[in-house]
Amino acid sequence: MTSFANDTEFTQKMAIAFGNSGDPSGLQTAWLNGDFSSFPPTEVRYQHELNGAFGAYGSFNGVIYLSYEYLQQLSPPSQGGLGGINPSQGGLGGINPSQGRLGAIAPLTALLLEEYGHHVDGVLNGNMDSAGDEGDIFSRLVRGESISASELAALQAENDQGNITVNGVNIAVEMANITGTNGDDSLVGASSNDNISGLEGNDTLEGGDGNDILDPGIGSDSVVGGSGIGLWIKNNC
Repeated sequence: MTSFANDTEFTQKMAIAFGNSGDPSGLQTAWLNGDFSSFPPTEVRYQHELNGAFGAYGSFNGVIYLSYEYLQQLSPPSQGGLGGINPSQGGLGGINPSQGRLGAIAPLTALLLEEYGHHVDGVLNGNMDSAGDEGDIFSRLVRGESISASELAALQAENDQGNITVNGVNIAVEMANITGTNGDDSLVGASSNDNISGLEGNDTLEGGDGNDILDPGIGSDSVVGGSGIGLWIKNNC
């Protein structure tokens, strides 16, 4: 984040994700100073509570939610991973670094940045949600990824709105799905319901368990539905 805030194209990149209505200079100053005190609280929840999503952000309560099953998939306890987390206790305090390292940090970083991006959108634009999945766009830009015009159009057209139920309370959220690039991607879902989009390139999409929506996009793609009911959106494959 500090490196991103120091980018000479910081203002332009923030506008790509969030539009021009908000002033990002305050955020830029905070990030340059390493001040992340306003980072939203984060809770780990079972994936069925998140309506099948890997992560979600509740703008009403300002909380980032991460899927317990997805974290386990990234770093199983048997490999020194996240076995110490107890979703029934909410947050991330159950992680004990002395019990092993957190593996697969790159996808977790991408997910956290995506959900943080939804929070940043609220800071800049209030209740006026930016078009599409602004969190995913923000995450890619912060991580130094280039976004082609067609990828940006697909992300800006994406509907990431949804609802989750936490402790019996229905919360409107913006959710993290799985979206590839215009290159050759391998995109694998989790055990719950996934929405996987390949975009362009020769992709491999694997839904896993759950009732999944698989959109391979354009290219010579391999689609594996797994168990559950799968909806395959067939394009020019």
